[in-house]
Amino acid sequence: MSDPGAHGPHAQAGRIDLMRVFRAAMLTGFGALIVKLFALGQMAKYLASDLDWLTGVSGGLLLAMGAAEAWLAVTDRRPRQAKLAALAAPLPAGELARPDDAVADIGAASAEVAPHGHAHHLLGGPRGTAFASVLIVATLAFGLTTTPETLSASTISGGRDLAPFLMFIRPREVPATQPPTPLEDFGTLARYLSEARQTGAGQPVRLVGRVEPSGGLRPGEFAMLRISIVHCIADGQPVGLIVRGDGPAPASGTWAEVSGTVAIDPRPVPGTCFGPDGLPVQCEAALVVVDAATVTPVPEPETPYIGPIL
Repeated sequence: MSDPGAHGPHAQAGRIDLMRVFRAAMLTGFGALIVKLFALGQMAKYLASDLDWLTGVSGGLLLAMGAAEAWLAVTDRRPRQAKLAALAAPLPAGELARPDDAVADIGAASAEVAPHGHAHHLLGGPRGTAFASVLIVATLAFGLTTTPETLSASTISGGRDLAPFLMFIRPREVPATQPPTPLEDFGTLARYLSEARQTGAGQPVRLVGRVEPSGGLRPGEFAMLRISIVHCIADGQPVGLIVRGDGPAPASGTWAEVSGTVAIDPRPVPGTCFGPDGLPVQCEAALVVVDAATVTPVPEPETPYIGPIL
């Protein structure tokens, strides 16, 4: 005599799906990582602020998917073979697949279908699943336990001299169009000088930047830079200028606010240039210099990076 309860949808219920539990934990963990970065004000050290809304939506979706996986792990107790069979079975005409049938473990399926084939390769089957799981867990743990630091220009440049990242202009005769108030942003200054050229000399500025070491500077000078990003720190580019004043230079790696006026200073720079007669000559560039009236140490800004400068 057959058991009347052995043919229902929950017949031979299996254990909780541990793979789904793992997926739920990882999805929830990465969602929590995004929440942590926003809560501690650390997201600005990874991404441009224009992407905050999109990152927030991504975090919400990750948390929602984690909750869905956790619910399915507890409520769907069908044995794995039953899930795989449901996934492989042809659907009757006009019937749609259920969402929980579409999330079968493909890695496990390939291992069961081809136990002696490519499923046992390092990147396939149980070994591949374990390898990928370790990488995912390590990445999540690193993100949750690490406090990000602002990139320095020397890090981006690979320790090379920062001279190529200093602002310079190409002299050109243009009418003077000085703004009435001090410029307070590296990007605004760069855009202004791209139009004003050498007539921008004397323009008042009040800039905040990170003090960076740079060779070849004169006594009383230091380089001050910001990192310009479009989307994230992967596309970061340093942009800086020379500050000169009477007092001692701030320590490298610290932040300072400089008030003063712009000066244009032609200087020799590395490279090979040619004169009108075609012979090699010393290369020169009209570097942007700020004659500092005051240099004040300040804490690192909440948003240490700036947007595109041009």
